[in-house]
Amino acid sequence: MRSEAVSPLLHRVLAAVLGTTALATAACGGTSGEPVSPLCEASQAYSVADKVRERAGLDFLARSSGGASFYGDQAGVACSGASNRAACQGALESARGDLNGLSRGKEYIYGYYVATRGDEVIVADAPAELAALVGSADDPNVAAFLALAELPTIECAKVHISARDDETLVTHTRPLGCIDGGTETRTYRVTRSGDVTLESHVRDEPERGCMVEGRLHEGQPRIAYDGDDAGSLLARAAFYEAGSVGSFVRLARELRVHGAPRELVSRAVGAARDEVRHARAMRRLAERRGATVVRPPRAPRAVRPLEDVARENAVEGCVRETHAALVALHQASCARDEAVREAMSGIARDEIGHASLAWAVAEWAEARLDPSARERIASSRAAAIEELRAVEAPDATPEARRALGLPEAAAARALATELAAALEARAFVS
Repeated sequence: MRSEAVSPLLHRVLAAVLGTTALATAACGGTSGEPVSPLCEASQAYSVADKVRERAGLDFLARSSGGASFYGDQAGVACSGASNRAACQGALESARGDLNGLSRGKEYIYGYYVATRGDEVIVADAPAELAALVGSADDPNVAAFLALAELPTIECAKVHISARDDETLVTHTRPLGCIDGGTETRTYRVTRSGDVTLESHVRDEPERGCMVEGRLHEGQPRIAYDGDDAGSLLARAAFYEAGSVGSFVRLARELRVHGAPRELVSRAVGAARDEVRHARAMRRLAERRGATVVRPPRAPRAVRPLEDVARENAVEGCVRETHAALVALHQASCARDEAVREAMSGIARDEIGHASLAWAVAEWAEARLDPSARERIASSRAAAIEELRAVEAPDATPEARRALGLPEAAAARALATELAAALEARAFVS
């Protein structure tokens, strides 16, 4: 496998793992609540118009794009309750023609809803107008209607709804039309009053290239910060990111000594520079919250045998750093603290590159070892994969978990379990 093909493949698999887990655990929302079956037509399109029509006392409700006909989700008969049906239908067509697919001149939308109630013609082209039309979102399928109202026809299998005491979580996955094989998964939180908030947005763009602990080197201690607040967790992340600098410097030196291709050496040096940026970013975020960051010990300088280098790379790079990239993607999507979310977006991209480097190093190094050495490395990698299944979410206060975008316990286990399965299936190797 050509090493330059690893990163897009890695990103694709990680995004698939994250998207699958988001459907099962409501992504950033933690516990998923009670699952609710979406209302489906025989064609397997999601259809809730009839429920909304009855709830709002409407004669007719339909999605429209301003063209010659209605399309998608609709229910009832237009102007059936009007005293003058011809006048009502004329007003309906006039209203649709005026909008013509535009949200009152502000921005393009996929469509809007039109309705009739007696002689009244109603156009709802904004979330607040739809919420007012519905009245409340105590029914989970009505909540899903509000969350997904601007989307075109929706496949039922792509809609996942879970109900809680005072809100509904709605997750929807759809393809990215301009990117072959790309998808995006959005999770919305809908309150009983009908307020809709986008909770997470995960994009898998295959052609673009626990707090993240980074790559640990042999002998580096795993420290335990006492606090479970956001500042302490950020300080812990800064400690490990700083330690990863030395890990990659050592890896670059060892690759050079063992005759690795210049590209691999250069990528290891670049990864060390990335970790400098990560450590500084985490330190700034930690200190902003009043936390103190401990400096890590220096990495050993001695050059190890190639088998030792390959074993550490298999465990710390192929398994743990791949897991770190996955968690970073979760944080980049879910962190409520805007500064953390922005930092993790860049870190996630870099961590995917570092995990990709690990798989490229494995391809080169393990091919140069004898069968017994490769078997020992495979055993170490398998043990590290098995450890993933026992991963625990870091102790964190609810505020810290939300601010940093850390997965809840169930989500952390689901992410790790899905990733372990992908690693065992060698999904990152084609």
